[in-house]
Amino acid sequence: MEEPVSPQIPSWLAWAIMNGQKRQPTFLGHIVLVLVLLSLVGIAYYVLLLVSSQWEQKWITAPQKLTKEQIALQTAWLKPKPSVKSRLIFQLQDVEVLIDRNASIMGFFYKQYYISLAMMCTLGAIAVICLFFISKEGWGEVNNAVINIFVVSSGVVLFYGNLSLTFKQEENIKNSHAIYLSCLSLRNELLSYLATRQNTRGVEEKPESFIHYVDKKLMSISLIQLGFNPGQLSDVPKPINTLSTPAITPKSP
Repeated sequence: MEEPVSPQIPSWLAWAIMNGQKRQPTFLGHIVLVLVLLSLVGIAYYVLLLVSSQWEQKWITAPQKLTKEQIALQTAWLKPKPSVKSRLIFQLQDVEVLIDRNASIMGFFYKQYYISLAMMCTLGAIAVICLFFISKEGWGEVNNAVINIFVVSSGVVLFYGNLSLTFKQEENIKNSHAIYLSCLSLRNELLSYLATRQNTRGVEEKPESFIHYVDKKLMSISLIQLGFNPGQLSDVPKPINTLSTPAITPKSP
């Protein structure tokens, strides 16, 4: 019985991507290797995005908006004061819009932060393994493909690290979470007031006074802002220069 013949790389392709006794990659081979690595990074990003999107649906669940019938029922006792009734309804709708908006923002930063951490941990481990072989055999003796993988993986780690710092992902998660919870709390206060005509202390309060209270709460919520650090972009070359520039040890006198 004949043994199955395993597929082999065509000789012309093998010559184009690697040559020499050590089978070092050629310039074309390096380009192919970089494209393959970046394609794997893109596939990993897409998979992580799908996984984190599924988790987002479990992490964040915004409350359902009130229907027109429910709002009409809640504000029926304000019928003698149409302007006051209209203002309270607008405030409730504004709060619900803020809840939906910040739930989406929080979910976006959660997903990007999760992807950044996963990419940095995985590719950082690959870079460390490559560095181990480089330090063991030396930069001149190790296969250049290992150096290529080390450079690409280190570059992706550097990219995601600066991306996380530039867009302040961790800080924006905290801020959007604070806005989200504040809006949920204010929505509950509005609904409780419309149902009981009492504030959070259990004291009956006039609608006009409660409207001013809600305005102040909305103003305080608006002071919580999302951040962005464009100065971090100018710091990107620093770690690269640190790697490429040998350290100068001062001579002792």
